[in-house]
Amino acid sequence: RLLTGDEAAEVDDRAAWVARAVQGYLAISRRPEVRDVLGTAEAFYEVTFSMLDSTAAGVRVVRGTIDCLARHPDGGLTVLEFKTGRPKPEHQAQAELYRRAAEAVFPGASVTALVVYGAPMAE
Repeated sequence: RLLTGDEAAEVDDRAAWVARAVQGYLAISRRPEVRDVLGTAEAFYEVTFSMLDSTAAGVRVVRGTIDCLARHPDGGLTVLEFKTGRPKPEHQAQAELYRRAAEAVFPGASVTALVVYGAPMAE
């Protein structure tokens, strides 16, 4: 159920894929920074958004899905972007874009973003 039809067609060994996904989940959920963020927060997963983004090249419509948006008791928000594999500069840029999207939806709220790496998944 975790895979779309197209994704499932590309997975040769579903049991091994699920085992790797579970390992990734456990690795991420054990990280102290994730536990700190989610410890007292209300978490929303797979939060979709659309927004207008202005750049030097002009205005464009951006659509995305925030992995986890955590709302803290003080009204602040944390965007958690979960990644497998090695860190890449575009991961931080993606998290920053998602942070700006959350700020647009929750004006005046303090919003931070955190990229969290777990166990690498084999392709």
